[in-house]
Amino acid sequence: MDCPICGEKNTKEFDRYSAERITNCYVNKRFKERYNQLLEHLGTFYPNGVCTRRQCSSCSFLYASPFKAGDSIFYKLAYEDRDFYPQEKWEYDFALSFLEKQNRTDLKVLEIGAGNGAFVRKILTRFAKKEDIFATDFSLGAISKLKELGINAYNEDIRNLFPTSLKDIKFNLICLFQSLEHMDGVVDFVKSLSSHLASNGRMIITVPNDKHIDFNESNHALMDLPPNHVSRWNVQSFIALCKQTELELEISEISNESFLSKTKLYLLYCYLKKAEEFGSFPHQIEQYKKVFRFIFKRLYIAFLGLIHIKSVFKLLNPELGETLFVVLKKS
Repeated sequence: MDCPICGEKNTKEFDRYSAERITNCYVNKRFKERYNQLLEHLGTFYPNGVCTRRQCSSCSFLYASPFKAGDSIFYKLAYEDRDFYPQEKWEYDFALSFLEKQNRTDLKVLEIGAGNGAFVRKILTRFAKKEDIFATDFSLGAISKLKELGINAYNEDIRNLFPTSLKDIKFNLICLFQSLEHMDGVVDFVKSLSSHLASNGRMIITVPNDKHIDFNESNHALMDLPPNHVSRWNVQSFIALCKQTELELEISEISNESFLSKTKLYLLYCYLKKAEEFGSFPHQIEQYKKVFRFIFKRLYIAFLGLIHIKSVFKLLNPELGETLFVVLKKS
């Protein structure tokens, strides 16, 4: 399969996973019915029962093959309608500092995958009026929270809104926080977004830092598997995307979370990876009653900290921040 970003034919297989292995990453086998439903559903994604990940030799874009993003059925089975949205994130603060330098209070803003409005609340009245803020999300609960803020909220794919409700609107700012890695057809999608950017408009995009993901996968932590994340990005990939979409890469920045914050997340991911193994101690812990699960989970995570102490100290490397933040500008 050619690179979905730059079209390069010279791509190489990065790794491959069976549908069963992918299912194990999302649903514990003790939930037999949901496990079997997800395994069966993934058969529609991977007819031969296998998904490969390939990497482009030109722009280093890493992507799932088949390049097919998870659908609503997948997310319902894999995550059981979880509606947890962090209210404070490094990328929100960095975006705010960027917007302050623009010195504007009259922005027309679109946020795709806005959750319950954590970022919207930070820009409301400060950078844009509520009637000039538009947001989408697939969660009905999130949409309800967004509408409480008085903004324009849509429970629909943005690609369906551009020809209808948003047909004649040009935005100064379009935000996608941790969304692009979940999408297929990204070049056409970003072209569509660009067509709705005003002159000198910006697109703020954040994705998982590829070096951080590589670190996790190489050091006993969770795998970053499709069809949840179907792509892995870096600056080189975004430069290639800009060439295809007539945008300019204005800013790129790696997040700078504290060593303690990165360590906690890494050890949790190590625990969750171990819990995927049927019969392992973490797998058994997940079946304990709430109080015992809380106690033994934390004890085991502390134990993992000792086992993986060498890996933990690698997190002092500033290149291993969790997030890549980019701003794309339309001339």
